[in-house]
Amino acid sequence: MDNFVPDVEYHPSPFRNRLLKRLVEAKEEILISTGYYNQDTAGLLKRLILSKEFRDPFDIRILTSVTEKNMRDGSVDPLAVLDSLNLSVPPELNLSFRSILNTNQTFIAIDAEFLGVIMGKLDEDSFTRSVTSLLELNDEDVVSSMIDTFDDIWKKSTLLNKKNIAEFIKTVGDVPVIRPPTGVGIGSMITPPGSDTEDVSLRSVDDMVYELVEEAENAAFDEDFDTALKFIDKALGINPKSPMGNLLKGKYLYEHKSDLDGALEAFNKLVSINDGHEEGFFYLGSILYKKKKDIDALEAFDKVTMINPDNEQSWYYKGVLLARAFEKYDDAIKCLDMAIELEPYLDMAWFEKGNIYYKYLDKTDEALRYLQGAIRINPDNMDAQLLKASILFKVKKDKKGTFKVIDKILKKDPTNEKALSLVAKILKKARKDNCDVDAAIKYYDKAIEVDSKNVKALLGKGKILYRIKSQYDEALKCFKAVLREDIRNIKALIAIANILLLIDKPKESSRVLDEALNLDKKNGKLLYLKGYVLSKGLKKHNEGLRLLDAATKLNPRNAKAWYEKGHIFGTVFEKYNDAIYCFDKSLRHDPENENAWYDKGLILSQHLNDPQGALICFDEATKINPDFEIAWYDKAIVLCSYYNRFEDAILCFNKVLEINPNDQDAWYNKGNALADLGRYEEALISFDNTLALEPDMWQAWGNKGNILDSLGSYNEAVECFDQAIHLNPNDETAWYNKGNCLVNLGRYREAIQCFENTLAIDPNHTMADKNRVICYNKLNQMRYY
Repeated sequence: MDNFVPDVEYHPSPFRNRLLKRLVEAKEEILISTGYYNQDTAGLLKRLILSKEFRDPFDIRILTSVTEKNMRDGSVDPLAVLDSLNLSVPPELNLSFRSILNTNQTFIAIDAEFLGVIMGKLDEDSFTRSVTSLLELNDEDVVSSMIDTFDDIWKKSTLLNKKNIAEFIKTVGDVPVIRPPTGVGIGSMITPPGSDTEDVSLRSVDDMVYELVEEAENAAFDEDFDTALKFIDKALGINPKSPMGNLLKGKYLYEHKSDLDGALEAFNKLVSINDGHEEGFFYLGSILYKKKKDIDALEAFDKVTMINPDNEQSWYYKGVLLARAFEKYDDAIKCLDMAIELEPYLDMAWFEKGNIYYKYLDKTDEALRYLQGAIRINPDNMDAQLLKASILFKVKKDKKGTFKVIDKILKKDPTNEKALSLVAKILKKARKDNCDVDAAIKYYDKAIEVDSKNVKALLGKGKILYRIKSQYDEALKCFKAVLREDIRNIKALIAIANILLLIDKPKESSRVLDEALNLDKKNGKLLYLKGYVLSKGLKKHNEGLRLLDAATKLNPRNAKAWYEKGHIFGTVFEKYNDAIYCFDKSLRHDPENENAWYDKGLILSQHLNDPQGALICFDEATKINPDFEIAWYDKAIVLCSYYNRFEDAILCFNKVLEINPNDQDAWYNKGNALADLGRYEEALISFDNTLALEPDMWQAWGNKGNILDSLGSYNEAVECFDQAIHLNPNDETAWYNKGNCLVNLGRYREAIQCFENTLAIDPNHTMADKNRVICYNKLNQMRYY
């Protein structure tokens, strides 16, 4: 069959578009009316009829499969409907539609003569040749008559129902056709041009493939996918280039066996056989997207939208990829708008627009509007609900509204990890219980009481106990109960490892993760956690970095692994540029990681001399988490140290003290900023607050002494300097400033001793030496008076 290439040049009929367009309109109306219509059927029908060339006859198996599922309720027998028709086709096609029925294929029973011609079960080359003959009909009378028939069907379609469909078809005016000669059937269609005999072997191979595919689909309908795949493999053994065989193999492996590599191989083969196969490219893109092959995935979805510009799912995935992987936000929004235009109720596209506006474009009001649109379309869209809750809490400061959304999420899904994580974060910041976590635990307890082996309930309860209530022992009991039922449960092993790390048992945590990795060596989350434990808990930084590298290679979007790599480079190996690179990678995939923003800002300010970049990072960190105390503090330090923006710095210190009134460093540095502005009375209050919290902070005693000196309170200043010297006898600044105060008090001998102590600590202190000389001169002058 591979050597059979028909010598046919394609010349479309000038009436073809007009005819086929009308056919689509009529068929859609009828399909809707009869209840045999769904989105898959409609999309495929359009593709088959409106495509420029009919290159893939095997697509019809998809259509028939969909149709069969719609008819399985037994209310109508499609074969009986077709049997009631007197089918005939133009003789030049040499096709008996009855032979299709003999292969147990079922087709939509509307205007079966015409659909039967187009949708014949033929090998690809014969099919192309047959359709070419049909489309070369240049008789306008014939075409007009066909269109009149379709119009008649369309007008009467509202009368259709499942019971009278067969009777209705009989009432439709006859399409002008010529019956095929007796004895002419499908066999002649696969006879090479000029051949005198029919190639029966080719017909047999074709039948064998279809019979095996049929058996596979029957097994799949019974959800026996192992058997289905065996039949498909047999079919592909007979004809490795079978588009339907490769399509079904890919679908079964992808959707039911989670074998991405096997499915990818099947779909790659499918699109190499048929480079216009929309469904093949869509599945290809979906798998590549899951495997984080962003460039290849985008190319696949581009191909789908070229083949069928009305494929809203591909426009959606293009939008997601352009935003998340390529940072092309305007192009992403255009793609998502196209998806929404094609399918206004595509809640995923509404959500993704909201996600882009919030995470990347900093337009929270627009983000909330699109998220609300997604929720209105689909109240069960948990991603939209969660992002809305996050915005309400972090940006709008609406805790009541936040918990209202979270309560809805947990009511639907009490195990929702992201919702529970957000609750924990809110409770930590709010310092009060605004969410009825105990109610969720009661829900799990009831489920466990009914079935003590309920793995989902045990996991859910355990996560709440250790993440929110910090009841580690009780949580461990839950996860160990899960492992008794399912020793290979990765989620339970990860949770146990996390708890062991939290209770400062990194060795035990590492051993648990080893058990999990033995079960799944290519699990990116496990590799990240193991690397984290090795570095953070066991201080084995090189080994940890190696595993984190493996995690990011396996999944380049693993934001946590990138962050931890950056942390190791910055704090352990002092490779600051490498650290910045890793933080940027992390933030690209998780812009909401306030710790990554903060750590990046710290390196920029302290090691790379980029204070402006540091301020941007600290601003992002505090925007994400308004209660990020240390980020506010370090922002204030940069404002003072690099820019002398003391007023702005004081506002940041005030924010720190609003979060934590007991932060003595914030009180101390606020006092310094106030002193630089000449606001001495306020500065004294700040230093007093510092010393109330940390009486042994010698720097605060010294700076308080400086303020009192500036205010002319020399005796009180001397007392402060004495406290500073008592706490740190080597503080030459306190010795020097005390000396100056004693000079102002006329106590020159004591002042001289202070200046000499200063010079003993710092022999190059020229001002101390100069002031000492002045004091000696003062004493000499006093002798003569």
